[in-house]
Amino acid sequence: MQQHCEPSDPNQQLLKQHHQLQQLQHLNVTAAATRYAQTRLPFPPYIIRFKSGYVKEKQAAEEIVTHFKSNFQLDILFMNYRISTTKCTAGEYNILLFAKNMDSFTSLLDQNRWPSKIGNTSYSFPSSLPSIPPQLSLIIKNVDLRTSLKEFTDDIKELYPDIRNIIRLKNKFQQDIRMVKVELGSIQTRNNILKGGKICINYRTYDVDEYIGTASVLICSKCCGIGHFKSRCSQSNETCRNCGNSYPDLKLHKCTNEPCCIHCNGKHASNNNSCPVIKQFRSDLTKKLLTTNHGTLTSSTSVNKPSNCDLVNFPQLNPALNSSIPGSNSNLNTKLDQLILNMAQLNENMIKITEWNSKFEKFMNDKTIGDQIVQQDINRIMNNTKNMETNLVQHDLKLKRHENIFVKLLIPFLQDISQFIISLNKDRQGRILDPDLKLKFEIHYAQLKKTVIDNN
Repeated sequence: MQQHCEPSDPNQQLLKQHHQLQQLQHLNVTAAATRYAQTRLPFPPYIIRFKSGYVKEKQAAEEIVTHFKSNFQLDILFMNYRISTTKCTAGEYNILLFAKNMDSFTSLLDQNRWPSKIGNTSYSFPSSLPSIPPQLSLIIKNVDLRTSLKEFTDDIKELYPDIRNIIRLKNKFQQDIRMVKVELGSIQTRNNILKGGKICINYRTYDVDEYIGTASVLICSKCCGIGHFKSRCSQSNETCRNCGNSYPDLKLHKCTNEPCCIHCNGKHASNNNSCPVIKQFRSDLTKKLLTTNHGTLTSSTSVNKPSNCDLVNFPQLNPALNSSIPGSNSNLNTKLDQLILNMAQLNENMIKITEWNSKFEKFMNDKTIGDQIVQQDINRIMNNTKNMETNLVQHDLKLKRHENIFVKLLIPFLQDISQFIISLNKDRQGRILDPDLKLKFEIHYAQLKKTVIDNN
């Protein structure tokens, strides 16, 4: 049997996907899927790569434990270890080491502490570090979208050097939200921050909460179906996870390299986590895990305990066969779905408000720049006016200085000249040649004096 992506009409394709999603809503989360999500290894593996020799995984684990114990007095415990050749070239092989507890995982984060050789063989780390698990992560809430993530990271790392990475979270539309994920390298630092409930960064206080990772979805490696293991698969043929075609022997299959999901007919691999069917199943699985954990906690604390009464007359009742209220899970799921929708709508409203605030801030910034330009022009005009007034004062002082020179020097000089001319206004017999000359000089002198007085 083969699975093909049908290149039909887009509307029909959407209707088909919607029908598949409706079918998924009635798909029960199997016990195998729940057990798979609950029993996954708690920490990602440390991967070391060897290019020569043959070092057994157990030998590598024992040498690492001995090295950390003798050099750093640290007890390293491994839950599992195995050899893998994935993404290795010819002659290379990887050893995957799974830490058993938080102390072991955090102690191994510093690569400078690792031994230089294992089994007298050099090795390398194909990747810098394994991903930080949710147990070492937390969430900072209400971080403004306009906050520079680089400056925010620098400020928080000054307070907590154990922080490994800062990540701005996104919603389902791949838009930034007001939550920041913090990955740490110390469980003690994380617990101290969570115990306080708040964190102060750059004179601002933010609420913090623990980070809860998504549940792992069980996908069959034979048929790419959801919720069962390969050993429990009822399909006889094997399904290619890329093109979605089924064959009796997948080794003889020549893939078309055209991705086609068998769940939603989308253009992606059938085990892709971005598939809407897998996303919906993961959501249902997470809800079931949360409900199961809550029910387990309740039943463990509220089990019928023997009291001080007479057990002969009042025997202890047997535990209830079904402690859950009928319909409570469906009601809880409905409320959770409604809460998710409300949160999405609230997030959209917050995005709109943020856009309006950004536009208003841009307007205010432009207005501030315009006001600064106008103020600069006003200051320039005032400076020019002051310079002009200074020049006028200096010019007036020069005029007064010249006037004083004229009055004190030139007028007496003119008087002397007039007296000399009057003395020459006589003939040889001493008779006056021009009787009006003296009068004319006196008139001119009076007019000149009057002009000087009027100007003052």
